[in-house]
Amino acid sequence: MDSETNIPLDPVDLRPGYTAAWRHALGSLANRDFALLWMGTNFAVTAGQMNQVARGFLVYQLTDSPQLLSAVVVAEVAPLLLLSLLGGAIADRLDRKALVMLGQIALGLNGVFIAVAVATDTITWLHLLATALVQGVAWALTIPARHALVPQIVGRRMIGNAVALAGAGMSGSILIGPVVGGALYGWFGPGGVYSVIAGMSVVAVMFTLLVKRPAADAAPVRSPMLSEIASGLAYIWHDRLVLVMLLVALAVSLLTTPLRALLPVLVVDVLDRDAQSLGLLVSAAGGGALAGSLAIASMGRTGRGLMFLIAGVASGVSLVVVAMLTSYVAAVAVLALFGLGEAGQRVLTQALIMEHAEDRFRGRLMSVNEMRLGIAFLGVLPAGLAADTFGIEGTLAVLGIAAVGASVLALATQGWLRRLQ
Repeated sequence: MDSETNIPLDPVDLRPGYTAAWRHALGSLANRDFALLWMGTNFAVTAGQMNQVARGFLVYQLTDSPQLLSAVVVAEVAPLLLLSLLGGAIADRLDRKALVMLGQIALGLNGVFIAVAVATDTITWLHLLATALVQGVAWALTIPARHALVPQIVGRRMIGNAVALAGAGMSGSILIGPVVGGALYGWFGPGGVYSVIAGMSVVAVMFTLLVKRPAADAAPVRSPMLSEIASGLAYIWHDRLVLVMLLVALAVSLLTTPLRALLPVLVVDVLDRDAQSLGLLVSAAGGGALAGSLAIASMGRTGRGLMFLIAGVASGVSLVVVAMLTSYVAAVAVLALFGLGEAGQRVLTQALIMEHAEDRFRGRLMSVNEMRLGIAFLGVLPAGLAADTFGIEGTLAVLGIAAVGASVLALATQGWLRRLQ
């Protein structure tokens, strides 16, 4: 047991020969419950990525409007901004495993609803807006619980490795899901995609159901909910590491996230491609993210603060370069770089904060991190308007230059963060 936190330490970490690089990188997967949670999460995230590709292409087919496409994207992420603090407080007082399954069940029900709407030829962009909103509410209430559950399962010493492996699994899902979603869309139409999404959600729930509930989940929390939220915000405000990392990550995310939301516009209007090509492009970002996550899982504690800042530069440069391209093959390569930077910053933000934080605050801190992602997607609406007015290429170039500037400013002024291990 960790004497400070009463969280069990992972016995695998102490085995002879564990210094071998590949065993170190995959260490947390030797923990049965983490492996089950990891599998359930990966099935859900893969289904979610298939949903994003299918929904984005379907909305643009139905409306031919970057603004309405942006509105549907924002409908899913707005609840992360509005409800994440509540979700974090709930995650610190209720059964985290059950909360994780709630999001997976919502994904499956949405898949069934859209598949039926397509089959009956009643589908409109408003249906997609409504299901995006429902899914966003579910994610806002469940994602903080999933993040907070990981340290309970693996122990403090393995948090960095477990978070990196969770990021690698997510990146693998981003690699596979869009390709599968785009291919199914091309072969069977949107109804076929959403039927598969519903089935994958059932598998995700089954894996998560097998995870043993950590003993710490049973500890009652007696403080009022608003008091819990306020204490979490006060913790962030008075903790320099958490506050600065969240602010830097927010600045970069706010400027680079519109690329993902507006990819259908880039693919159709600039690259003149179809849904399968969109899926492959999103998967390229997933491939870069997978490489970045695995690298972080195996790198130990060396230079993580500097890598966090460099990842932001890489994301910004990617937007500038992709704005100048008309070659689909070149765009695939640049999206891989974008995914590398995006995943590097996401994984390191989560790992460093969770290692640093007390367990009783982890759910709330991860909820603020998810809230950061919700704020970042607010940039999608003005970016969609700018793309309508000035074109997608100029919009992405300006956003990328600003993201590089924000990252370079942090590199120049936050010396302690550059040296953080």
